[in-house]
Amino acid sequence: MQPSTVRISKSLRRTLLTCLQETRRGYAAGNQSFPEIDFRSDTVTMPTPAMREAMSTAIVGDDVFEDDPTVIQLQNHCASLLGKEAALFTPSGVMANQIALGCHGQHPGTATICGTQSHIYCYETGGASQLWGITLDTIENERNGQLSIEKLRDKIRPLDVHCPITTCIALEQTQNKCGGTTLGDSLEEVETYMLSVGNLCKQNGLAFHVDGARLLNAAVALGAEPAQLVKECDTVALCLSKGVGAPVGSVLAGSRALIREAKRLRKLLGGGMRQSGILCAGALVGLADYKETFTKDHTHAKRLAEALNELSGFHVEKELVQTNLVFCNIEKERVDAGRLKEYLSLSNIVIADDKFGGKHPSNQSVRFALHRGINSDDLEYAIHKIRMAVLEVGPSW
Repeated sequence: MQPSTVRISKSLRRTLLTCLQETRRGYAAGNQSFPEIDFRSDTVTMPTPAMREAMSTAIVGDDVFEDDPTVIQLQNHCASLLGKEAALFTPSGVMANQIALGCHGQHPGTATICGTQSHIYCYETGGASQLWGITLDTIENERNGQLSIEKLRDKIRPLDVHCPITTCIALEQTQNKCGGTTLGDSLEEVETYMLSVGNLCKQNGLAFHVDGARLLNAAVALGAEPAQLVKECDTVALCLSKGVGAPVGSVLAGSRALIREAKRLRKLLGGGMRQSGILCAGALVGLADYKETFTKDHTHAKRLAEALNELSGFHVEKELVQTNLVFCNIEKERVDAGRLKEYLSLSNIVIADDKFGGKHPSNQSVRFALHRGINSDDLEYAIHKIRMAVLEVGPSW
Protein backbone atom coordinates (compact mmCIF):
# COMPACT_ATOMS: atom_id res chain seq x y z
CA MET A 1 0.00 0.00 0.00
CA GLN A 2 1.37 3.39 -0.97
CA PRO A 3 1.55 6.00 1.82
CA SER A 4 -0.99 8.78 1.60
CA THR A 5 0.22 12.24 0.66
CA VAL A 6 0.14 14.87 3.40
CA ARG A 7 -0.61 18.27 1.92
CA ILE A 8 0.80 21.41 3.49
CA SER A 9 -1.23 24.59 3.30
CA LYS A 10 0.29 27.71 1.77
CA SER A 11 0.19 29.52 5.10
CA LEU A 12 2.00 26.68 6.88
CA ARG A 13 4.51 26.53 4.08
CA ARG A 14 5.24 30.25 4.46
CA THR A 15 5.65 29.76 8.21
CA LEU A 16 8.12 26.90 7.69
CA LEU A 17 10.14 28.93 5.19
CA THR A 18 10.24 31.92 7.57
CA CYS A 19 11.42 29.74 10.46
CA LEU A 20 14.22 28.21 8.41
CA GLN A 21 15.31 31.60 7.11
CA GLU A 22 15.47 32.94 10.65
CA THR A 23 17.48 29.90 11.72
CA ARG A 24 19.95 30.47 8.92
CA ARG A 25 20.25 34.14 9.79
CA GLY A 26 20.96 33.12 13.37
CA TYR A 27 23.79 30.84 12.28
CA ALA A 28 25.24 33.56 10.07
CA ALA A 29 25.07 36.18 12.83
CA GLY A 30 26.93 33.85 15.18
CA ASN A 31 29.53 33.03 12.51
CA GLN A 32 28.53 29.36 12.76
CA SER A 33 28.69 26.97 9.86
CA PHE A 34 25.45 25.70 8.33
CA PRO A 35 26.60 22.65 6.35
CA GLU A 36 25.32 22.37 2.80
CA ILE A 37 24.87 19.08 0.96
CA ASP A 38 25.07 19.98 -2.71
CA PHE A 39 24.14 17.40 -5.34
CA ARG A 40 24.00 19.78 -8.32
CA SER A 41 27.43 18.93 -9.72
CA ASP A 42 30.88 17.68 -8.78
CA THR A 43 32.12 21.15 -9.79
CA VAL A 44 30.93 22.45 -6.39
CA THR A 45 33.79 20.67 -4.60
CA MET A 46 35.82 22.92 -2.33
CA PRO A 47 39.60 22.72 -1.90
CA THR A 48 40.53 20.55 1.07
CA PRO A 49 42.73 21.88 3.89
CA ALA A 50 45.65 19.96 2.36
CA MET A 51 45.03 21.64 -1.00
CA ARG A 52 44.85 25.08 0.59
CA GLU A 53 48.12 24.44 2.42
CA ALA A 54 49.82 23.31 -0.79
CA MET A 55 48.49 26.35 -2.65
CA SER A 56 49.67 28.75 0.03
CA THR A 57 53.23 27.39 -0.11
CA ALA A 58 53.49 26.65 -3.85
CA ILE A 59 56.68 27.67 -5.61
CA VAL A 60 55.63 29.71 -8.63
CA GLY A 61 57.03 31.49 -11.65
CA ASP A 62 55.51 32.89 -14.84
CA ASP A 63 53.72 30.21 -16.82
CA VAL A 64 53.59 32.27 -20.02
CA PHE A 65 57.40 32.27 -19.87
CA GLU A 66 57.15 28.54 -19.08
CA ASP A 67 59.13 28.82 -15.84
CA ASP A 68 56.50 28.09 -13.17
CA PRO A 69 57.85 24.87 -11.59
CA THR A 70 54.51 23.80 -10.10
CA VAL A 71 52.73 24.16 -13.43
CA ILE A 72 55.49 22.14 -15.07
CA GLN A 73 55.18 19.48 -12.38
CA LEU A 74 51.41 19.18 -12.90
CA GLN A 75 51.70 19.08 -16.69
CA ASN A 76 54.38 16.37 -16.57
CA HIS A 77 52.37 14.37 -14.05
CA CYS A 78 49.21 14.54 -16.17
CA ALA A 79 51.06 13.68 -19.38
CA SER A 80 52.39 10.54 -17.66
CA LEU A 81 48.99 9.74 -16.13
CA LEU A 82 47.34 9.95 -19.57
CA GLY A 83 50.14 8.24 -21.49
CA LYS A 84 50.92 11.25 -23.69
CA GLU A 85 54.12 13.12 -24.50
CA ALA A 86 53.08 16.48 -23.09
CA ALA A 87 50.23 18.34 -21.40
CA LEU A 88 49.02 21.92 -21.04
CA PHE A 89 47.21 23.51 -18.09
CA THR A 90 44.12 25.53 -19.09
CA PRO A 91 41.65 27.58 -17.03
CA SER A 92 38.68 25.37 -17.98
CA GLY A 93 37.57 22.18 -19.65
CA VAL A 94 35.77 24.13 -22.36
CA MET A 95 39.04 25.83 -23.28
CA ALA A 96 40.90 22.52 -23.31
CA ASN A 97 38.31 20.99 -25.66
CA GLN A 98 38.19 24.03 -27.92
CA ILE A 99 41.97 24.20 -28.19
CA ALA A 100 42.00 20.55 -29.22
CA LEU A 101 39.33 21.12 -31.87
CA GLY A 102 41.24 24.17 -33.12
CA CYS A 103 44.44 22.16 -33.44
CA HIS A 104 42.68 19.36 -35.29
CA GLY A 105 40.47 21.61 -37.42
CA GLN A 106 43.45 23.14 -39.20
CA HIS A 107 41.36 25.83 -40.95
CA PRO A 108 37.72 27.04 -41.23
CA GLY A 109 35.47 24.79 -43.25
CA THR A 110 36.23 21.50 -41.50
CA ALA A 111 33.92 19.16 -39.58
CA THR A 112 34.20 17.28 -36.29
CA ILE A 113 31.94 14.31 -35.54
CA CYS A 114 30.57 14.12 -31.99
CA GLY A 115 27.53 12.88 -30.06
CA THR A 116 24.21 14.65 -29.73
CA GLN A 117 24.63 14.33 -25.96
CA SER A 118 28.24 15.53 -25.88
CA HIS A 119 29.44 18.49 -23.85
CA ILE A 120 31.19 19.87 -26.94
CA TYR A 121 27.88 20.02 -28.79
CA CYS A 122 25.48 20.92 -25.95
CA TYR A 123 27.37 23.12 -23.50
CA GLU A 124 30.23 25.01 -25.16
CA THR A 125 28.24 27.89 -26.70
CA GLY A 126 28.86 26.67 -30.23
CA GLY A 127 32.54 27.41 -29.70
CA ALA A 128 33.72 25.14 -32.50
CA SER A 129 31.87 27.21 -35.10
CA GLN A 130 32.38 30.58 -33.40
CA LEU A 131 36.12 30.19 -32.90
CA TRP A 132 37.36 27.94 -35.67
CA GLY A 133 34.64 27.72 -38.33
CA ILE A 134 34.16 24.02 -37.55
CA THR A 135 30.89 22.25 -38.32
CA LEU A 136 29.79 19.77 -35.65
CA ASP A 137 28.31 16.70 -37.34
CA THR A 138 26.36 14.84 -34.67
CA ILE A 139 25.36 11.21 -34.13
CA GLU A 140 22.81 10.05 -31.55
CA ASN A 141 24.64 8.45 -28.63
CA GLU A 142 23.93 4.82 -27.86
CA ARG A 143 22.45 4.04 -24.45
CA ASN A 144 25.93 3.43 -22.98
CA GLY A 145 27.33 6.66 -24.46
CA GLN A 146 29.13 5.13 -27.43
CA LEU A 147 28.87 6.38 -30.99
CA SER A 148 28.15 3.48 -33.35
CA ILE A 149 31.16 2.59 -35.51
CA GLU A 150 28.86 2.11 -38.49
CA LYS A 151 27.26 5.52 -37.98
CA LEU A 152 30.67 7.12 -37.52
CA ARG A 153 31.86 5.63 -40.78
CA ASP A 154 28.73 6.86 -42.59
CA LYS A 155 29.09 10.36 -41.09
CA ILE A 156 32.54 11.03 -42.55
CA ARG A 157 32.03 13.62 -45.27
CA PRO A 158 32.92 12.80 -48.87
CA LEU A 159 35.71 14.83 -50.45
CA ASP A 160 33.36 17.10 -52.35
CA VAL A 161 33.55 20.84 -53.01
CA HIS A 162 30.09 21.22 -51.50
CA CYS A 163 31.05 19.75 -48.11
CA PRO A 164 33.23 20.67 -45.14
CA ILE A 165 36.20 18.35 -44.68
CA THR A 166 35.90 15.89 -41.80
CA THR A 167 39.07 16.11 -39.70
CA CYS A 168 38.21 14.79 -36.24
CA ILE A 169 36.06 12.42 -34.17
CA ALA A 170 35.40 13.48 -30.56
CA LEU A 171 34.12 11.19 -27.81
CA GLU A 172 33.29 11.89 -24.15
CA GLN A 173 34.49 9.70 -21.26
CA THR A 174 32.49 9.40 -19.03
CA GLN A 175 29.42 10.34 -21.05
CA ASN A 176 27.60 12.76 -18.75
CA LYS A 177 24.17 13.04 -20.36
CA CYS A 178 23.92 9.27 -20.82
CA GLY A 179 24.23 8.81 -17.05
CA GLY A 180 27.95 9.08 -16.42
CA THR A 181 28.50 5.88 -18.40
CA THR A 182 31.95 4.53 -19.21
CA LEU A 183 31.33 3.62 -22.90
CA GLY A 184 31.12 -0.06 -22.01
CA ASP A 185 30.42 -2.47 -19.18
CA SER A 186 33.96 -3.82 -18.89
CA LEU A 187 37.53 -2.71 -19.52
CA GLU A 188 37.79 -5.19 -22.38
CA GLU A 189 34.68 -3.78 -24.07
CA VAL A 190 35.89 -0.19 -23.69
CA GLU A 191 39.39 -0.97 -24.98
CA THR A 192 37.94 -2.85 -27.98
CA TYR A 193 35.60 0.04 -28.77
CA MET A 194 38.33 2.67 -28.47
CA LEU A 195 40.60 0.61 -30.70
CA SER A 196 37.83 0.43 -33.32
CA VAL A 197 37.36 4.22 -33.25
CA GLY A 198 41.13 4.73 -33.39
CA ASN A 199 41.46 2.43 -36.39
CA LEU A 200 38.61 4.22 -38.16
CA CYS A 201 40.38 7.54 -37.62
CA LYS A 202 43.69 6.20 -38.91
CA GLN A 203 42.08 4.67 -41.99
CA ASN A 204 40.50 8.02 -42.88
CA GLY A 205 43.27 10.40 -41.80
CA LEU A 206 41.22 11.82 -38.92
CA ALA A 207 42.29 13.09 -35.50
CA PHE A 208 40.78 11.44 -32.41
CA HIS A 209 39.91 13.62 -29.39
CA VAL A 210 38.47 12.53 -26.05
CA ASP A 211 36.72 14.95 -23.73
CA GLY A 212 37.84 13.16 -20.56
CA ALA A 213 36.40 15.61 -18.06
CA ARG A 214 35.50 12.63 -15.83
CA LEU A 215 38.01 10.18 -17.30
CA LEU A 216 39.37 9.33 -13.85
CA ASN A 217 35.90 8.24 -12.77
CA ALA A 218 35.81 5.85 -15.73
CA ALA A 219 39.26 4.51 -14.88
CA VAL A 220 38.29 3.79 -11.28
CA ALA A 221 34.97 2.19 -12.29
CA LEU A 222 36.68 -0.06 -14.83
CA GLY A 223 39.68 -0.90 -12.64
CA ALA A 224 42.04 0.65 -15.19
CA GLU A 225 44.80 3.21 -15.38
CA PRO A 226 43.65 6.37 -17.20
CA ALA A 227 46.23 5.90 -19.98
CA GLN A 228 44.67 2.54 -20.90
CA LEU A 229 41.39 4.25 -21.81
CA VAL A 230 42.89 6.92 -24.07
CA LYS A 231 45.90 5.23 -25.67
CA GLU A 232 44.20 5.28 -29.09
CA CYS A 233 43.39 9.01 -29.10
CA ASP A 234 45.51 11.94 -30.21
CA THR A 235 44.33 14.38 -27.55
CA VAL A 236 42.51 14.12 -24.24
CA ALA A 237 41.14 16.83 -21.95
CA LEU A 238 41.00 16.10 -18.21
CA CYS A 239 39.08 18.26 -15.72
CA LEU A 240 40.73 19.04 -12.39
CA SER A 241 37.90 21.03 -10.79
CA LYS A 242 35.22 18.32 -10.65
CA GLY A 243 35.79 15.24 -8.51
CA VAL A 244 39.52 15.92 -8.18
CA GLY A 245 38.51 18.97 -6.17
CA ALA A 246 40.93 21.62 -7.42
CA PRO A 247 39.45 25.13 -7.52
CA VAL A 248 40.18 25.82 -11.19
CA GLY A 249 41.51 24.17 -14.30
CA SER A 250 41.85 21.33 -16.78
CA VAL A 251 44.69 19.88 -18.79
CA LEU A 252 44.96 19.01 -22.47
CA ALA A 253 47.39 16.19 -23.29
CA GLY A 254 48.81 15.04 -26.62
CA SER A 255 52.02 14.98 -28.64
CA ARG A 256 54.75 17.56 -28.02
CA ALA A 257 54.15 19.10 -31.43
CA LEU A 258 50.42 19.46 -30.82
CA ILE A 259 50.91 20.94 -27.35
CA ARG A 260 53.25 23.57 -28.83
CA GLU A 261 50.40 24.65 -31.11
CA ALA A 262 47.96 24.36 -28.20
CA LYS A 263 49.99 26.93 -26.25
CA ARG A 264 49.54 29.39 -29.09
CA LEU A 265 45.78 28.85 -29.17
CA ARG A 266 45.59 29.10 -25.38
CA LYS A 267 47.24 32.51 -25.62
CA LEU A 268 44.79 33.51 -28.34
CA LEU A 269 41.85 32.62 -26.05
CA GLY A 270 43.26 34.55 -23.09
CA GLY A 271 44.24 31.44 -21.16
CA GLY A 272 47.90 32.29 -20.66
CA MET A 273 48.03 32.85 -16.90
CA ARG A 274 51.02 33.86 -14.85
CA GLN A 275 51.55 32.46 -11.32
CA SER A 276 49.11 29.64 -12.00
CA GLY A 277 51.23 27.21 -10.02
CA ILE A 278 49.08 28.25 -7.06
CA LEU A 279 46.12 26.57 -8.79
CA CYS A 280 48.15 23.60 -9.97
CA ALA A 281 49.37 22.86 -6.45
CA GLY A 282 45.80 22.14 -5.33
CA ALA A 283 45.26 19.87 -8.33
CA LEU A 284 48.37 17.83 -7.53
CA VAL A 285 47.02 17.12 -4.04
CA GLY A 286 43.63 16.09 -5.45
CA LEU A 287 45.22 13.76 -8.00
CA ALA A 288 47.22 12.00 -5.30
CA ASP A 289 44.14 10.34 -3.78
CA TYR A 290 41.66 10.24 -6.66
CA LYS A 291 41.27 6.44 -6.62
CA GLU A 292 40.16 6.34 -2.98
CA THR A 293 37.95 9.41 -3.40
CA PHE A 294 36.21 8.24 -6.56
CA THR A 295 35.68 4.71 -5.23
CA LYS A 296 33.76 6.28 -2.34
CA ASP A 297 31.78 8.53 -4.69
CA HIS A 298 30.77 5.58 -6.87
CA THR A 299 29.65 3.59 -3.83
CA HIS A 300 27.57 6.55 -2.71
CA ALA A 301 26.00 6.87 -6.15
CA LYS A 302 24.86 3.23 -6.08
CA ARG A 303 23.49 3.66 -2.57
CA LEU A 304 21.52 6.74 -3.63
CA ALA A 305 20.16 4.99 -6.72
CA GLU A 306 18.99 2.09 -4.60
CA ALA A 307 17.26 4.40 -2.11
CA LEU A 308 15.55 6.48 -4.81
CA ASN A 309 14.21 3.36 -6.52
CA GLU A 310 12.45 2.43 -3.28
CA LEU A 311 10.31 5.58 -3.49
CA SER A 312 6.98 5.67 -5.27
CA GLY A 313 7.20 7.68 -8.49
CA PHE A 314 11.03 7.69 -8.57
CA HIS A 315 13.01 5.60 -11.06
CA VAL A 316 16.75 5.24 -11.68
CA GLU A 317 18.18 2.90 -14.31
CA LYS A 318 20.63 1.19 -11.98
CA GLU A 319 22.65 -0.38 -14.78
CA LEU A 320 23.57 3.13 -15.97
CA VAL A 321 24.88 4.18 -12.54
CA GLN A 322 28.47 3.26 -13.30
CA THR A 323 30.32 6.21 -11.77
CA ASN A 324 29.34 9.21 -9.65
CA LEU A 325 26.20 10.42 -11.44
CA VAL A 326 22.61 9.40 -10.74
CA PHE A 327 19.83 10.44 -13.12
CA CYS A 328 16.42 10.06 -11.51
CA ASN A 329 13.09 10.22 -13.32
CA ILE A 330 10.30 11.55 -11.11
CA GLU A 331 6.63 11.22 -12.00
CA LYS A 332 4.89 14.59 -11.97
CA GLU A 333 1.69 13.21 -10.55
CA ARG A 334 3.61 11.91 -7.54
CA VAL A 335 6.09 14.69 -6.65
CA ASP A 336 6.76 18.09 -8.22
CA ALA A 337 10.53 18.43 -8.67
CA GLY A 338 10.51 22.18 -8.10
CA ARG A 339 8.70 21.79 -4.81
CA LEU A 340 10.97 18.90 -3.88
CA LYS A 341 13.95 21.18 -4.45
CA GLU A 342 12.42 23.90 -2.28
CA TYR A 343 11.52 21.45 0.49
CA LEU A 344 15.06 20.03 0.59
CA SER A 345 16.55 23.51 0.63
CA LEU A 346 14.94 23.99 4.06
CA SER A 347 17.40 21.36 5.29
CA ASN A 348 20.26 22.90 3.31
CA ILE A 349 20.21 20.14 0.72
CA VAL A 350 20.68 21.43 -2.82
CA ILE A 351 19.58 19.50 -5.91
CA ALA A 352 19.55 20.33 -9.61
CA ASP A 353 16.52 21.58 -11.51
CA ASP A 354 14.36 19.32 -13.62
CA LYS A 355 16.19 19.06 -16.95
CA PHE A 356 12.87 19.47 -18.78
CA GLY A 357 12.15 22.73 -16.97
CA GLY A 358 8.70 21.46 -16.04
CA LYS A 359 7.63 21.29 -19.69
CA HIS A 360 7.32 17.51 -19.99
CA PRO A 361 3.66 16.53 -19.47
CA SER A 362 4.31 13.64 -17.07
CA ASN A 363 8.00 13.21 -16.31
CA GLN A 364 10.85 15.11 -14.63
CA SER A 365 14.55 14.27 -14.60
CA VAL A 366 16.97 15.35 -11.90
CA ARG A 367 20.70 14.63 -11.88
CA PHE A 368 22.49 13.94 -8.58
CA ALA A 369 26.29 14.22 -8.59
CA LEU A 370 28.28 12.54 -5.81
CA HIS A 371 31.66 13.98 -4.87
CA ARG A 372 34.25 14.40 -2.12
CA GLY A 373 32.10 17.06 -0.45
CA ILE A 374 29.39 14.51 0.42
CA ASN A 375 30.26 11.88 3.04
CA SER A 376 28.27 8.82 4.10
CA ASP A 377 26.47 10.64 6.90
CA ASP A 378 25.52 13.47 4.54
CA LEU A 379 24.13 10.97 2.05
CA GLU A 380 22.02 9.09 4.59
CA TYR A 381 20.66 12.37 5.94
CA ALA A 382 19.73 13.49 2.42
CA ILE A 383 18.05 10.14 1.68
CA HIS A 384 16.00 10.51 4.88
CA LYS A 385 14.92 14.02 3.88
CA ILE A 386 13.97 12.91 0.37
CA ARG A 387 11.81 10.16 1.89
CA MET A 388 10.15 12.75 4.09
CA ALA A 389 9.58 14.97 1.07
CA VAL A 390 7.75 12.21 -0.81
CA LEU A 391 5.32 11.97 2.11
CA GLU A 392 4.87 15.71 2.58
CA VAL A 393 5.29 17.43 -0.77
CA GLY A 394 3.27 15.57 -3.36
CA PRO A 395 2.36 17.14 -6.69
CA SER A 396 1.24 20.37 -4.98
CA TRP A 397 1.55 22.02 -1.60
